Amino acid sequence: MREGNAYRLASSLAIAGVVVVAVASRFHGGAEPQNLLSLPKYAANPYWKAVHLGQFLGFLLMASALILILNDLRQVSASPLATLGIVTAIVAASSYAANTRWTGLPFNSSRASLSKRLRMSALWP
Repeated sequence: MREGNAYRLASSLAIAGVVVVAVASRFHGGAEPQNLLSLPKYAANPYWKAVHLGQFLGFLLMASALILILNDLRQVSASPLATLGIVTAIVAASSYAANTRWTGLPFNSSRASLSKRLRMSALWP
């Protein structure tokens, strides 16, 4: 890919990622997940899955932009730090995916599920 096209695509992906995260976060519910008293309100959000999928998609778009820029830098300068940056971005995206799966997607607003999640969260501080 030509250098100008890579930077143009990377900047478009980064801007799109920020917009997607901002839009998805508007529907998040505003409760603090660290506060156990606010968890029922937090869990009752009807947009729970869509919000977390949107945040994840936005993060992936931003990570993709970073990977494109670092890949171009790696090709131009053969920098081992660019390769390390690419690996770090991939690891960050993977850990964000695991976190989204653990905290966001399987969560249900039912009382039994909330009780189960609270017990399980004690295992993963």
